[in-house]
Amino acid sequence: MTWDNDLYKDDRSEWGFAVGLGHLSYGCIWETSNTYITLGLNGDNYKINLVVSYDSRKLKNWADKIKSEKNKSNF
Repeated sequence: MTWDNDLYKDDRSEWGFAVGLGHLSYGCIWETSNTYITLGLNGDNYKINLVVSYDSRKLKNWADKIKSEKNKSNF
């Protein structure tokens, strides 16, 4: 939870409104054995965005290995 403007911070019933104004943002990350999961909630000008991202741990390891091998071959 991140407050850019704490005008509504002490009034929990207004936190949804604060998100819509861009005053409050939420973010969370989970890791499972196979997946990274990222969740974000933010807003601006009364428009609210909810973003969910799923990334494979196995594919990340594979991509990191390829990047590492590519960097070694560039030297």
